[in-house]
Amino acid sequence: MNAIVYGNREDPRKRVKLSFRLTPEAAAVRVEDEGQGFRPRPPRVLDHPSLRRHGRGILLMRALVDEVRFERCARGECVSLVKFRRRNRGS
Repeated sequence: MNAIVYGNREDPRKRVKLSFRLTPEAAAVRVEDEGQGFRPRPPRVLDHPSLRRHGRGILLMRALVDEVRFERCARGECVSLVKFRRRNRGS
């Protein structure tokens, strides 16, 4: 949703590209929009009043995955997320 609403500014001519990669070690997702990009703010506390309607997406990404990267791509902005598999003890 962030790529559509914030990245592409809900412009129906712009596209969002998703790619996925799954290996035995990790799951990776990459979201590419055609937006101008942005500078992510430092992490904030989830119950902060300014987060009641907006602003939880990046905070949740950082909390739920092991790696979050923001970078410029050929057509816009890319967000890459990686979650590493946790092996059970003894495996």
